Amino acid sequence: MLRKLLSLVLFSIYGIVGGWILLFLLVEFIPGISNIIPLQKIQYYAQKIEYVSDPKLVFIYRQSNYVRRVSFVGDLYSPSYGIPVEPVDYVATYDANGFRKNSSESPYDIAVIGDSYIEIGENDEKTFTELLKRETGLSVLNIGRGWYGPYQYLELLRRHALEAKPKYVIVAFFAGNDFNDIAQYEAWKSGGQYYLFRDLDKKNILSRFALASGDIGNYFRRKIEALLRSKGAKRPDGSFFGIINIGNKQVPMMFPRWEREITKREIMALRSILSEFKALCHENQIIPLVVYIPTATQVYAELYSPDSNSHFIARVLNHPANPSLQAIATLATELNIHFINLLPVFKKQAADGNLLYYPFDTHWNVEGRRTAASFIAAYFEKSCRLRPCL
Repeated sequence: MLRKLLSLVLFSIYGIVGGWILLFLLVEFIPGISNIIPLQKIQYYAQKIEYVSDPKLVFIYRQSNYVRRVSFVGDLYSPSYGIPVEPVDYVATYDANGFRKNSSESPYDIAVIGDSYIEIGENDEKTFTELLKRETGLSVLNIGRGWYGPYQYLELLRRHALEAKPKYVIVAFFAGNDFNDIAQYEAWKSGGQYYLFRDLDKKNILSRFALASGDIGNYFRRKIEALLRSKGAKRPDGSFFGIINIGNKQVPMMFPRWEREITKREIMALRSILSEFKALCHENQIIPLVVYIPTATQVYAELYSPDSNSHFIARVLNHPANPSLQAIATLATELNIHFINLLPVFKKQAADGNLLYYPFDTHWNVEGRRTAASFIAAYFEKSCRLRPCL
């Protein structure tokens, strides 16, 4: 009896392993199968479905000329928090290069390069670039892609902005992770990963099988852990969660991005990037500008309510005072590049009771984008058109 049971167990294991190997090979050599089998929640297949490796940009989007329709509550939200959040409908159209659709057409006055802060918009009329077009009356090109950082911004300038021949190029520097992106990019260039992204094209079939198997194991482990957890409400991580006084309301918000000291290596890398950015712009008779996008932490954390937990309050009182701003402002001054700092106007709006970021998402909401567009439009009117830094 025991022998039969052992044989059944071994047969089942062989069947599972053999079936997994067969499925892996089928998806590897017939990629279209991934559109039929729901594998998108497994990291290995999510990357293969959505991205293509690129020797300079790390990755580009696999799809182009398509529309993405989703409903979101925020990349920092969990239903287990027990805090009601109204879902937002999100409909985004992408062009042949995988960037957000523009209502402007060539010739362009402004090209805007950046990460997801430039890419996002609840619909095609609410991206930052469309709001900037409305505020300035100029034609604007969106060259924003989530997860990119300064090294990729420079490559986007070469590949897409220079070809468009705009009068101005804005590179949008996000305080929350652009210095981290520099370190991640350099690690990737040395053969490592760029965050979770792995260059699968450079790996052999056995390495890819090991990665896919590990990611499937992680997927099922997370599923089992979720089932074992209590189904009741779970409190957010106290050091990232605060109750914020915004006008006459108390708003619960998540703050994943906190300032840290910037290394000399990161400053040197950014100086080199910005120097080349400026040189390429000037060679092509383009006026370069750098825009500093603050984090929600920089704008709202100091407005915490005493009802916030002690871990969060202690973090607010002890975090460093904007070293990323000091670093990039100094570099822009040294290199004589137009520099637009959005932090003061955002802090003023916050003090006036305006919410510019989604409470449970990394990004600014449409009011944040509108505030940025209006402020930059005023800067253009007062400075760039009158005293171009060429």
